[in-house]
Amino acid sequence: MPLLARLRYSLYLAIALAMIASLIIVLASADAIAILPSSAFDLAMSPGLFLLSYVISFIVAPRVADRYPIKRDWQ
Repeated sequence: MPLLARLRYSLYLAIALAMIASLIIVLASADAIAILPSSAFDLAMSPGLFLLSYVISFIVAPRVADRYPIKRDWQ
């Protein structure tokens, strides 16, 4: 997988991972559930969460791209 394609695919994957992680953190720190402290909400809205998910998605991008390729149909 070329570097530019890997960067682009990992960006798509990082958006999805950060969204899922933010949803889990926000729900877990809600007042009704209260699994996490309310200060965990700051982590869900921080750029560090997206940066961490981008690094993870850059590492796993070739394996995930083999299973779920992104194909464009320009017909």
